[in-house]
Amino acid sequence: VPRGAGSPAVPVQPPYVLATFGGPGTAPGRFNRPRSITHDGHGTCYVIDLTDRVQAFDIATGRFLRLWHLLDIRQGRPQRIRAAPDGILTVADTHYGRVLRYDNRGTLLGVFGTEGKAPGQLYYPVGLCFLADGRLAVSEYGGHDRVQFFGMDETLLGGFGKGGTGNGEFIRPEALAQGPDGNLYVADAANQRVQVFGPDGTFLRAFGEAGIGRGRLSYPYDLAFDPRGRLIVLEYGAHRLSFWSLQGKWEGDLGGLGSRPGELASPWGLCALGDGTVLVTNSDNHRIERWRLP
Repeated sequence: VPRGAGSPAVPVQPPYVLATFGGPGTAPGRFNRPRSITHDGHGTCYVIDLTDRVQAFDIATGRFLRLWHLLDIRQGRPQRIRAAPDGILTVADTHYGRVLRYDNRGTLLGVFGTEGKAPGQLYYPVGLCFLADGRLAVSEYGGHDRVQFFGMDETLLGGFGKGGTGNGEFIRPEALAQGPDGNLYVADAANQRVQVFGPDGTFLRAFGEAGIGRGRLSYPYDLAFDPRGRLIVLEYGAHRLSFWSLQGKWEGDLGGLGSRPGELASPWGLCALGDGTVLVTNSDNHRIERWRLP
């Protein structure tokens, strides 16, 4: 529709942007730098930001549904939320060395983990991934970078990794995802790469190189897989999503720095919905965006 002379331009929304919701603020339905997002498979997504709460939204409409408050944030904010296959919401309470479990109404069901660096303890837990065999994989950073496996009864079932730059070593393993090949993919954020491990933690391969050009990675902060089996990497430092084959071949990207729909500013998290769309936490723009994947 033509606009009159002097009328302000209307931002053009890219065709891959299906919806946005939120906005800056601390009122219900608003965000202070949303960090992580997950969905329950039944039309509801859950978001944590830099406040002390979990907020639930209807995915189809973006309508705010409810919220609840976390146990404590005086030492720092949690960095990851994931829904278990049974719908239990699991929060990596990073600065308290523990994992919190909630039902979808916000009732606290349990807490596990004690802060520390011994096997079975947690030191800055940040990444969570529920594996097909029922184990929970948890990644940690803060100078004690590793991945540990736990049973649903919270029993330690092994682990791997240490701080460093070599194969199988990490500097801030920010996120985890299990691929359609059964392997565990780790966003080795400060090493600017993705590492791939067998289900037992055996190192298989790594890909990525520091930078913001085509086929490079800049602080990969979250991972997901699309229905085609491609790896989706959310890059905090490059303000985009990039797409990779399971063998590490770059297949394109979406996004870029900015404040308009379809542009990102220091994004932290994403989740794939299984229908060819993803939800992205557009963190410094204080909103959630739903994108259709290419």
